[in-house]
Amino acid sequence: MSRPIDNLGRIVIPMEIRRGLGWKTDDRLDVAVGTYNGEAAVVLCKRHVGCIICGTTHDLQGIPGTKKLICKSCIKTITE
Repeated sequence: MSRPIDNLGRIVIPMEIRRGLGWKTDDRLDVAVGTYNGEAAVVLCKRHVGCIICGTTHDLQGIPGTKKLICKSCIKTITE
């Protein structure tokens, strides 16, 4: 399967692939450069949301007025 790059550098990831990976509209992707079969490659990974302090993905709460998250454990540590 191949896709063209448009004049803004964008490509469309086919729906079958997005569904298979569980990617949805507005999901954030991390973009990195790696290698595949000895050639330079672009690697896309779904961003996993976690605590801005420790990175955990458990017991998260939103920080009011931001889109950032913090876990209950870090809240407890900060408030003690």
